[in-house]
Amino acid sequence: MSAGGRRIPIPPGWAFVLSVMVVFLFVLPAMTKGEVTDGSVNNLFQIFAANAPIALALGLTMIAGEFDLSVIASYFLGGMLAVKFGGDSLAPAIAIGAAAGLLAGTVVGWLVTRFRISSIPVSLGVFILVWGATNLLGHNVDVPYVHYEVTAEVIEPVATYFTDQSLIVIGLFVVVGLFMAWSRFGRHLRAVGGDLRASRAAGVRVDRVLVATFALAGAIAAGGGALEGIASASAVPNAGFTALPLAVIAVVIGGVAAAGGKGSVLGIGAGVLAIAILETTLSIVGAKEELTSVITGTFLVVVAVVAAQGFRESRSVLGLQSMLRRMEGIAAPKPTNSTDAHADG
Repeated sequence: MSAGGRRIPIPPGWAFVLSVMVVFLFVLPAMTKGEVTDGSVNNLFQIFAANAPIALALGLTMIAGEFDLSVIASYFLGGMLAVKFGGDSLAPAIAIGAAAGLLAGTVVGWLVTRFRISSIPVSLGVFILVWGATNLLGHNVDVPYVHYEVTAEVIEPVATYFTDQSLIVIGLFVVVGLFMAWSRFGRHLRAVGGDLRASRAAGVRVDRVLVATFALAGAIAAGGGALEGIASASAVPNAGFTALPLAVIAVVIGGVAAAGGKGSVLGIGAGVLAIAILETTLSIVGAKEELTSVITGTFLVVVAVVAAQGFRESRSVLGLQSMLRRMEGIAAPKPTNSTDAHADG
């Protein structure tokens, strides 16, 4: 589209979705007995802070053309380590969690690049391994964080609408976003996600980029989980896939292509914020849990339809499909050829 010979820039899709969610935040409560308060906005950013690290970690691996399921388990492991061993200081607690996630992500990246296999089955295996370690540490029960003064400081309102937790996560997005936009690593990461073979031919150290991406994703997820464990004063051992659909929705809303090579940290953050606004709006208007599930599920269906082609083209999904076909070929009995049987006789 152009005007006077000049091309009119079209805003990204995440900007449109985020704008719609902001309108809903103020219009829907006005049509009901609900009210948007300072506390509502503060809670909105707390929801953002709790969910954003997983989405960012998953989004980085998707930009690389991969899909790391282990970041979910690393998130909960980070929380468990921070609560049990972080003591009464926030920085060491986050560092302990991030270090564990860094190790888990490095293992996934090394296995994927060393054996040239899909990241989905590898990361699923590491997910189960990390999940088991988290359960062992927590003895399969929720573990409380006893340093309540640290929790109180982390969730104390700052400038009315924020907390230390939300500001730390926002700062994380700023740092990672600038790093991805201006560093050679960010350019190489997108190149690898867009065309792995061409990147390798151009001299990009593909294996190093992928291992570094998985390691960074693991550290972000586990560090975010550590921060959430301190903020909620509790560590949950049972890592489930509940967080995965919301993370995928946020990442796809943010413009990350499932086939890799496209997407931005800003877009991922906007996608998470859009979902946080949706949850906050439904809470303000007093929507029942069933209705909330229906609306969130509708989002998931729409995103799945939009992203379907991209997922079909994704290297990770293609690799998983190839693996399943090989397994089916091994399991299926070979048809008996009567002519060959006769000749053998």
